[in-house]
Amino acid sequence: MGCHHQPIGQSQVFLNLILHDLDPQDAISSPRFHHIQESNIVAFEEPIPVAVKTQLRRFGHQVQDSVGT
Repeated sequence: MGCHHQPIGQSQVFLNLILHDLDPQDAISSPRFHHIQESNIVAFEEPIPVAVKTQLRRFGHQVQDSVGT
């Protein structure tokens, strides 16, 4: 996690701790997503289910299989 992904990634870890009551290791290990503004792509870490990515594509979103920095 770095560059533009850092603030959203840290926010997602924080929300996993607070909203989902995960322990710190599980909050860090949970998959995250990131919107790549320059190309308008939503990137996901594994293991986001393929069905979720497929449905987002059907809604017209551009989806990338892994988070890039």
